Order: sequence, then C-alpha cells, then structure tokens
Amino acid sequence: NEKTNKGIKTILVFFLIIIISLLGVILLADTFKLQILNLFPNLVPLFDSFYETLLDLKLFLIDLTN
Repeated sequence: NEKTNKGIKTILVFFLIIIISLLGVILLADTFKLQILNLFPNLVPLFDSFYETLLDLKLFLIDLTN
C-alpha cells in the first residue's frame, strides 16, 4: 500500500512538472511571438488557432459557472 501511494505521488508530481513546463513554453512563445513569426512566417495560422482555442476554452468555463 505504501508503494502504491509513493507511485501515485510520483506520477502526480510528474504531470505537474509537465503542465508547468508546457505553460512556460506557451508563455515564452507568446512573449517572443513577433520574433518567431519573422523567422517562421508559416506559423501565423498556428498562433491564430491557439488564441481561438484559448477564447473558446474561456467561454466554455464561463458557461460552466453560469
């Protein structure tokens, strides 16, 4: 039982680290968006799609609270 709890804790910590890392990469990409798009202009639709997804997620969460 103690081994199981330790394994679950390890998995939760691993997922927490992954989530924090992904948020960091997203914030970094958003911070340097203009520089990235100057180097890779084909990424414009990707950034637009990402912002639309964030807007949809925000609206979904607002609908859940109402």
